[in-house]
Amino acid sequence: MDNQEIEKETPASEEKPPEGTPVPNTPPAEIPEVPAKPENRFTKFLRRLGQAAIVFLVVFFLGGLTTYLTLYRPQRQELSKTREELKTAEGRISELENRITSLSPLDVKNKEIQAELDQSKIHVAILSAQVDVITARLNLAMGDPAAARLNLTKTPETLKTLKSLVGSAGEKDVTDMQARLVLATGELANKDIASADLQVLTMMLVQLENTFFASP
Repeated sequence: MDNQEIEKETPASEEKPPEGTPVPNTPPAEIPEVPAKPENRFTKFLRRLGQAAIVFLVVFFLGGLTTYLTLYRPQRQELSKTREELKTAEGRISELENRITSLSPLDVKNKEIQAELDQSKIHVAILSAQVDVITARLNLAMGDPAAARLNLTKTPETLKTLKSLVGSAGEKDVTDMQARLVLATGELANKDIASADLQVLTMMLVQLENTFFASP
């Protein structure tokens, strides 16, 4: 009797499920979403300004890199090469002058050396003008026309000397160079026009160098 009363008083909810019965998963309580706070005009302006600044910096960096790779580096390499050639030619002149001094005026060898010396002087004049012009082009590209003008200070005298050395074989070419130099120096305030004139002058000097000294 007592056992039956105890069994009746036990609630059904406390009964243990039989072994092997899967326990149902209770879904987690959902957290209500907090609505996003709408942006005001000033916040939108700052966000757009930041995006524009990033785009500007990227474009500026890429533009600077492109300019360096396509303009500065090639011209600096060209300038370095020309300076090395000029140094070599000047050394050759010094060597030839010493040899002429050591020979007698009537020696046939002396005439051969003198002819080689004259050629070396032509080469030095051409290379000196190239160094002036390339350096001026670099300074123009960097936005410094005053420095470019200073680079070209001695170039008229160099071309005058060159004209006297080349004779009829290159006199017209040098005259055209002198005219191109006048155009360039008169337009140094206009970067694009002056740079174009100086580039043409560089090509003219290289062409004259090839005419006299290019290997057959």
